[in-house]
Amino acid sequence: MREIKFRLYQKLAKKMMSWEEAKKLYKLDVLDDNDENNIFSSWMQYTGLKDKNSKEIYEGDIVEYDGWFYIIKWDEEETGFYMHDKNNDEDDHLRMIDISVGEVMGNIHENQNLIK
Repeated sequence: MREIKFRLYQKLAKKMMSWEEAKKLYKLDVLDDNDENNIFSSWMQYTGLKDKNSKEIYEGDIVEYDGWFYIIKWDEEETGFYMHDKNNDEDDHLRMIDISVGEVMGNIHENQNLIK
């Protein structure tokens, strides 16, 4: 069974925070709403997968795979994570064999320059 973890981006501090770290600093009712606002991003879930360097891959991460940059996203209808290629506006299911040779290069909050 995969490990369930979450993180969020605190926009004012410009810092990525784990659930454990955030709940020590903020009241639960502030963190309970998953809508993005001017202080926090929405929650990003751990995919249960790791990249070629054994770094955990989260929703919102930017992963380089085979020379292309992909954004890791969640699909409600398919109930699964997928890789989104912003340049070609194409999606591909997140397969362990593919992602295990990819590399997390950053995330959509701290490294937007990678996907422009």
